[in-house]
Amino acid sequence: MPYHAGAVAAFKTVPSQSYDATTKRWSFHVDDHARFGASLRPLRPGARVDPLPRFVLDAVSRRQGAPRRDDDPDLAAAGVDAGLVAALLPFQRVGVARGIAARGRLLLADDMGLGKTIQALAIAAYYRREWPLLVVCPSSVKRAWADAVARWLPSVAAGDVVVVDAARGAVAADAEVVVMSYDVMTRRERALASCPFRVVIFDESHFLKDAKSARTRVALRAVAPATFRSFREFGARYCAARQTRWGWDYGGASNLAELRAVADAAGVILRRTKREVLSQLPAKRRCAVLLGGVDAASARDAATRDLSGERCSGALLELFAATARAKAAAARDYVLDLLEGESAKMIVFAHHRCVMDTVAAGLSARGHRHVRVDGATSSDLRASRCDEFQTRDDCKVALLSIRAAGAGLTLTAASLVIFAELFWNPGVLMQAEDRAHRIGQRDSVDVRYLVAKGTADDQLWPLILRKLQVLNQAGLSKDDFADAATTVAPPARDEGQATMWRYLQRAMEEDEEGEAEMLRAAEENFV
Repeated sequence: MPYHAGAVAAFKTVPSQSYDATTKRWSFHVDDHARFGASLRPLRPGARVDPLPRFVLDAVSRRQGAPRRDDDPDLAAAGVDAGLVAALLPFQRVGVARGIAARGRLLLADDMGLGKTIQALAIAAYYRREWPLLVVCPSSVKRAWADAVARWLPSVAAGDVVVVDAARGAVAADAEVVVMSYDVMTRRERALASCPFRVVIFDESHFLKDAKSARTRVALRAVAPATFRSFREFGARYCAARQTRWGWDYGGASNLAELRAVADAAGVILRRTKREVLSQLPAKRRCAVLLGGVDAASARDAATRDLSGERCSGALLELFAATARAKAAAARDYVLDLLEGESAKMIVFAHHRCVMDTVAAGLSARGHRHVRVDGATSSDLRASRCDEFQTRDDCKVALLSIRAAGAGLTLTAASLVIFAELFWNPGVLMQAEDRAHRIGQRDSVDVRYLVAKGTADDQLWPLILRKLQVLNQAGLSKDDFADAATTVAPPARDEGQATMWRYLQRAMEEDEEGEAEMLRAAEENFV
């Protein structure tokens, strides 16, 4: 509204009034809603006042009497593992406090890379007495959730964390933590109904955005009584509902500023952006993500062959190729799952052609605009594709070859870097990370390495960690993975595997010479 002396005089009669000169907005406490409306009656008919709907006022008033959202709960007294408590950043502690103030019922909508997993586990751990805990997530990150429980909640015995796969039997009702995908949740509706899950985490909850889908119907059984109790009222107010010849259409959006304010006041949702908490974040954060849904049988076969030392080069190449084939589909699904709910731009690195082709095909099939740079990309095309990624808002993914595009490019529009494959030279990985983490980057960069058990990653990841640690201690590198969220220990090896392990160690120690020797026989597989 434009300035109106009579309205301003009326505003000043409301006890809770406040004025923000920067935004030029007046604010009033919800308890003064009726008084505010009454103060404007003398201005009629020159002014029209539309009161807030009763259901909106009810949604906010139900929040009254709950614990203050800024109270810092005593997590240690509640039995939350000390390591988890110590690892929480200040804004994450606020998120945990907010979740507990909301009695554990919160839509945590922080930006990607702000640690929603650790906050969710801390809130869930606060209610440990009410477990078992059910975690429902995309299939590609089931193993990552099990690993996160093992890392942050060591008080939970390994045998008490069960990952339910689609092909396996009944849901383990006696486990402390059960992890399953949305699809498995839908298929196991009866089994879930008979299990006493009183604490539930829905990861990537945009998977439940369709109210008519089977997965949403099953999930609703675990959700608290709705803040907005009438879908029709909600739709009319916030979804620009309109009646068509086929019924009501709720596909629009309206009154969004009010919706955000109501959701915040009601304690329904909490969202922080990276820019809001950037001072609390490290410039670069790394983690390893354990991929689910990987058929590692061929990689295991390649890794267990008893070969003499001179034949290990070919065996290693075969192992790396088998690992690429095993991870390709799971890496694609992980990227596509992220794109369903995140708006941040990302760089995806791969090494083998089959992985890049699989990811690219998945992106195209889903209609995700992306650029690709590999060894076959000319210098002119590299520049134009980098510009497209940097400047176009609808271009969310840069799909890059680790070897061909891991250096010389500036892609600071990305704040997420994903390695679909590992590489035996850690220096190459660090160079690749810095395509996003360089001068011009204004956000904290989130780096994720996708690791698959039972593949070459079992050998590569521990060796990468070890080499970086040695170089860091010697002052020859500023990078190490001491804070990486996942450590994958190599499996027990027979003599054939031990020979391959020693060969791989030697190749990594010799850097360029060892790398060249391993690459020489299989260039056609790489991009």
